[in-house]
Amino acid sequence: MIGFWLLLTLPTLAAATDTVLVAKKSQIEAVDPDTTKGQHMESANDTTRIKQKFTIIFRTNGGTAVPAITQDYGSPVVVPANPTRKGYIFMGWSREIPVTMPAENLIIWAKWQEIQPEPEPNPDPGLELTPI
Repeated sequence: MIGFWLLLTLPTLAAATDTVLVAKKSQIEAVDPDTTKGQHMESANDTTRIKQKFTIIFRTNGGTAVPAITQDYGSPVVVPANPTRKGYIFMGWSREIPVTMPAENLIIWAKWQEIQPEPEPNPDPGLELTPI
């Protein structure tokens, strides 16, 4: 079966959890690899496991870039360094970064709080300063 990937037949899909599918090799059929992009196979004894890669994209809303994370479902996710942005304090992400890769692609947005400038002190307390 060189050039082909293995996918589960319909009767085995009911037993699937998330996107990691497990079936006995007797329940597997061959399909064209172009229809299974992003998936790869692992075999052990008489079962075959199909894993799919997913991506977490970080949108920094004007902050420094944070690279996307693409890896297998269920694998540990290493939390990236926080972005920075001039004049702002990073307040976290729009959602919690998962501990393990979920069975879906995610887009997570940076939250920022603008730094308010400190008012300049009055050099002569007896003199009233009026804004121009």
